[in-house]
Amino acid sequence: PPGTVLQEGRCIDSSDCKCMFEGQVKEYGDKWNNTAKCETCTCQKGGIVECSPQTCPTCPEGEVPILYEGSCCPHCVADWAEEKQELFNVTEGDGPIAMECQLHKDVLVSPTDITWKHGNGIELSEESLPDNFKLSNSKLILTINPAVLSDANDYVAEVIYKGVTGQCKFKLIVNPEPPADLIELEGDSPKTVKEGDCVKLSVKVVGDNEFKMDDFKWTFGPINTPINADGTKYKLSNGGKTLEICDADEKKEKSTDCDSALIPLL
Repeated sequence: PPGTVLQEGRCIDSSDCKCMFEGQVKEYGDKWNNTAKCETCTCQKGGIVECSPQTCPTCPEGEVPILYEGSCCPHCVADWAEEKQELFNVTEGDGPIAMECQLHKDVLVSPTDITWKHGNGIELSEESLPDNFKLSNSKLILTINPAVLSDANDYVAEVIYKGVTGQCKFKLIVNPEPPADLIELEGDSPKTVKEGDCVKLSVKVVGDNEFKMDDFKWTFGPINTPINADGTKYKLSNGGKTLEICDADEKKEKSTDCDSALIPLL
């Protein structure tokens, strides 16, 4: 009859028509997502299908939207900027020390989106970088070579992606270089003598260092007991660099040290 349509083998009023989507019957008021077109569709009266672009949720603060192939809405990723290594504990003169900020594989930024700072917020501009500092072309890696004591600090790489700021935080500890040996043994060590005999132990100064006799401190035994060189049993000569021991006593002078029976300390 006029004003009716055939649907599911029955004649119905056109205003009562149901919607059809990909071979499926949809009732009036039904909603569904058309993932092929990233649309949200609704069945209206008369079997009319109305569609609009699918609405996607907003990512929480600090997270960035990453759109994967086949998805209509992006996934929110929190850990999109991370340190390859966070703590560096080095000795003065060590290097290279490479602080690298690693980004999620789908996060693409330009060097202008990256800023390096000290932990106190002071920016490290490329124009004023110390001679031992170098930024990679991507600005994702800060290399220090060699490290000096004043380089010890906290460092932050700030990365901006789609209006969201991510941070990679690093800590650099620089320990002083151990002092060089100022003296070394002269002659054979250890020395073997008969109990009651005399023996001389000597050291020599390394380099151009100059010392007074009082600068040399001789000790013996496993706990470095100081020696009283009063001239009777122990006698110093050669500006304090030679110690003569007479009437050697195995129990007293014997040392557990593997380098010398008696050790001079500065």
